[in-house]
Parts: sequence; structure tokens; C-alpha cells
Amino acid sequence: MPAGRVIARRGPHPARGAACLRPLLSQTRTSQCANGRSASRIVFPTTPYLAEKTAERPSTLVRAVHNGSVIPGKVVPSHKCCYVSDDGAEHSHHEYQALVTESSQFDWIPASDGFLPTGAVQGGSCVTGEPLYIGRTYHEGTLTIGKIQPSHRCLYIPYGGEEHCYHDYEVLVCKTVNF
Repeated sequence: MPAGRVIARRGPHPARGAACLRPLLSQTRTSQCANGRSASRIVFPTTPYLAEKTAERPSTLVRAVHNGSVIPGKVVPSHKCCYVSDDGAEHSHHEYQALVTESSQFDWIPASDGFLPTGAVQGGSCVTGEPLYIGRTYHEGTLTIGKIQPSHRCLYIPYGGEEHCYHDYEVLVCKTVNF
């Protein structure tokens, strides 16, 4: 089985440490961020990995470059841009990468205080090189994606213009690795 792909603005690139990811078909679409800036030539998956879902707004797992770091976050289709958290704030981006894979190969495992279970999926890294992992938690009734920063022993999520810290969260893990 081939390695997974992270679908990016300029096309697919191999996902780091993602031997369990299996690529799906994608198509090119253009989008416009809430601030009106064009996100032209971003490749969106036809069936993205829905990392969270509420009745009003499903969210796709993404990552974006922010101040030199590659940070896991979310894209809310109705907002037409992605959100990541950093330095106490929520930041929107119109260029990002979306995880495209089959959800049956993943699971969410409860964790706390920086703990990472076996199979934790690395979603990015800090400008310092520290790995960032993919996590989620409920915030104000909404299941929200964010970054687990092990050295800080918590999950940070972007929500409502701010970065919120949680010590209890779920970690995205790969259930199977095919050789």
C-alpha cells in the first residue's frame, strides 16, 4: 500500500511518518478566505478526512505554515479558510494542506498532559524542530482540532480568535501500518 499524501497548494507531497495513510482522489478548487483573499489553486480532497463534525459545520484536518512553524489546524468549509493556533491567538490562512485518507485507518485515543500514545500522528513541527501532533477536544460544545505540543504538556486549539490550552484531549493515532 502506498504512503499517504498531504494534498497541498502545488500538488501532493509524501506525508512524513504516514505509512498508514492511503491517498484518495482529489480535485482542484479555488476558495476565498473570510478576509476576501483568494486561495487559488489549492487542491481540496473530494473526500477529506473529517476530523470533527457538528450539525452546523464539519471540519477538515489541515496544516498551515505560520511564522516558520507547520501547525495542525482545521478548515471550516463555510468560512473558506483554515485556522491554526499560535502565541495565544487563532490565525486564519488561505494556503494550507488537507489530510486525505480513509478514516477507518485512524482512531482518537484519550490522553492528557503531553502524553502521546503509540501511533500518534505528527501533523507538523515548530520552527525549533519540535514535533507537533494532532489532537482534539470539546470547547464550548464544539469538537475542535488543534496541536499537541509535548514540551508544553497540552493541546492548543484555535477558537473564537484565541488559542485555548487543554490538558485532557484526544490524540489522532494510526490503527494499522501495512508493510
